Amino acid sequence: MKKVAVAASVTLIFSISACNKNNKSDPKPANENLVTFQAEMNEVEKLLGEYQSSMKDPLKAFKTLTALDKRMAQIKTTGLPNELASSFNQYRTTMSGLLNHLENTPFPTELISEGTQGISRWVQEQAVSNPGFIESYMRKMDAWTKKAASYQGKTASATYRLSMAMQSSNIDFDFLIGTK
Repeated sequence: MKKVAVAASVTLIFSISACNKNNKSDPKPANENLVTFQAEMNEVEKLLGEYQSSMKDPLKAFKTLTALDKRMAQIKTTGLPNELASSFNQYRTTMSGLLNHLENTPFPTELISEGTQGISRWVQEQAVSNPGFIESYMRKMDAWTKKAASYQGKTASATYRLSMAMQSSNIDFDFLIGTK
């Protein structure tokens, strides 16, 4: 029902703007920007669902998070209500920061698919050739883990803020897709 209402309002906006030929430099109407944003967020929602569904395969989840980050980087917020644009930009920045953090693990990221056994094997191999490796690795891993934990709060806050802004702009989005 909401999609029909949005489509009808977009048709009305196009009709009105077609009649107003005197001012061709007007920016896109806010409703058109919201419709475009909704369509783009539908793609994000699909990727988010794939990400959440792939959590049992960490390497697949990592690759999906990378695709999600690339897709969100393409979304323009020009012409959106300020709170929606601001909250989306915060969400995008937070998710991009999380991905950057995950890409900079103290161990090679390709080992993610091997789980703890693969990482443990790699650590042991490194320790054989470098006796101080384990101590150094543990310090790096501890700092990395603490920073990763900080992203939980940042992500929750950014997600909540964006969900409230989207709700107030009547944009349908399911942040829990893929977890049901």
